[in-house]
Amino acid sequence: ELECITDADFSECGRFLVTKQFNGVQMWDLRRLSEPFKRVSTCDTDPNLFDEMCTSGCLVDDFRIVCNENATGFVTGTYDNFFMIYDAKEGKRHYIQARHEYDQKQATAPVMEEYTKKVLHVDWNRSKNVVTAASAHSVYIYQQEKVNAESELGGSRTGDIKESDA
Repeated sequence: ELECITDADFSECGRFLVTKQFNGVQMWDLRRLSEPFKRVSTCDTDPNLFDEMCTSGCLVDDFRIVCNENATGFVTGTYDNFFMIYDAKEGKRHYIQARHEYDQKQATAPVMEEYTKKVLHVDWNRSKNVVTAASAHSVYIYQQEKVNAESELGGSRTGDIKESDA
């Protein structure tokens, strides 16, 4: 596994740290630094494409990572224009493709096929619970709705992420 850290973010309280590596995230409690308390895979990559990824520079892509207000989750970009929101309380990954709402795909574990299309820049407005994702020449804004809804990802969850009209 590649352990090169490409980004990091502190929780607002300063107690937690999330670090981003090539295809994973580690969540740290700064009171116990011996090992991360959680490791999360962000994308499944085809091992047959490893050589191509090395020559194209994908292994050192600087995907940004940002944790939410109380460090119970994070958002990070990945390949094929997807970004991932992780809910640490539920242990669930939510992948959303950075596209217009009418052309948007959601998946529980997308197969990353297009390594040249990526969401390198994400941010999470911690006070308003708004996520932004930048891909190519576009910035997409997603706001968490405060309703209980049946999700396309399977099961019921509170606060589906939807693209904002802003």
